[in-house]
Formats: sequence, structure tokens, C-alpha cells
Amino acid sequence: MLSARAVKNIQQLGLPFRFTPTPSYDPETNPQGLISFGMAENVTFTLDSVSYRSSAAINARLPSIAAAHLERVLRTHSPIDPDHVFIADSPTSLGNMLGFNLAERGEGILVSRPVYGRFELDYGVEAGVEIVYADTATDEAFTPNSVEKYEEALAAAEERGVKIRADFASGGLHLGFLITANQQLRQACKMVLRLHGPSQAAITIGAAILEDQEFVKEFMAKSQASLARGYRLATSTLDREGINYMKGG
Repeated sequence: MLSARAVKNIQQLGLPFRFTPTPSYDPETNPQGLISFGMAENVTFTLDSVSYRSSAAINARLPSIAAAHLERVLRTHSPIDPDHVFIADSPTSLGNMLGFNLAERGEGILVSRPVYGRFELDYGVEAGVEIVYADTATDEAFTPNSVEKYEEALAAAEERGVKIRADFASGGLHLGFLITANQQLRQACKMVLRLHGPSQAAITIGAAILEDQEFVKEFMAKSQASLARGYRLATSTLDREGINYMKGG
């Protein structure tokens, strides 16, 4: 017999935007099947890159590399302290760790809309934390107008007995970076990192990519252009067919 929480989790398998279909393409038996695009990089590996250890030199370098990269991309108002960079194997794992360390089971985290739908899984499957939505419009999620929507969502959650613990305004090779000056939170995450630590290969590849600024600049330019083309194609099709959609989303 499964535990009650396992049964509850299984019920989410049928919900949309929670789990993607399994790749099914085969050139002969299923040429119309789903293809999964992976990621490949040409990176020089050292013994540390594939070793089973957490004290490799590259591990100490990556926080500084990530901090410098984020400062350039985000144009931060103040420098990011590399000591404030906590690295896990993916943003999904960080969501799970934050839910576990910031809230108790059954409590909630307040977020605005539109937002990544799988936060419900990241924070909920293991930590049992509920994502509580503030019904903000697309153009007001980061404006003072959102305050009223947050207050309404907070009041509604408290009315049904859900305590709101923290606010999160968020909308292959995996790395996740948590940037926080909260030393206690970093220590708490470190205690469960054993279950979510990135591989040495991922750290080596990630560091090599972020250190190559010419590549990063070119990649981001191509990525933005590709996203723009895809957006124009999708929205022009929706406009032609008379289908409503979230403008600018």
C-alpha cells in the first residue's frame, strides 16, 4: 500500500503542464513521434570533472563565475557576493529545497500570475507546500497595483486555514543558482544538498560556458532572435485564426 502523500502526488500526473510526454520518435516505426532535443557541448574534462568529490577546484570557482555572469546580464545595482551563491543540480531542486526549508507542510507561498505552473510540483511534491496565486494581470505583476491582489490572496488563504510563509515574485545539463545573503537559509539548503548536488561534469561544463563571454554574448543574441521569430510565428497564427492569447506573454 502506498502512503497517503504518494496517492495524493499520483493524482497530479493527469494535470496539464505538470509532466511532459515521453519521447516516442523512431525513424521507422514512429516517424511522427515526439523528439526530445538534448544538449551537447565540446568541453575539455579533467579528472576533477568526473570525480566523486565535492572539494574539486572547479567547485570553488563556479560561484564567482556565476556571480560575475549574473552581474553582467542582470546589471545589478550592487555586486553579488560569491559566498551568497548556492549551487544545486537544477532550479527544480532549489524550489524543493526552499519549500522544505522556508515553510511547513500545508503552508503556502504567495506568487503573482502569470507564473511557471510547475512550481506546484517543485514546492509541493516532497515539501507539501502550496502555491497560492495572486490574480494579477500580466501588465501589473511588478507594479504597485499588485499589492491589492496579494492582500486579497493572503486574506483568502488565511480564511481557509493556509498560512503564507514567504513571497516569490517569479515568473540534460542542469544547474540551479540560489542567490541569498541569508546564511541560515544557505546552511539549511546545504544540509539537503546531498540529494540535489550537481555532478562534476555539469559544474565543469557550466563554468566553461559562463567563462566564455564571447560565446555567452553570441548565444544570448541568437537565443533572443530565435525566441522573437517563434513569438512572431505563434502570435501571427493565433491572430489569423482569431484565437485570443496573452499579449506580450
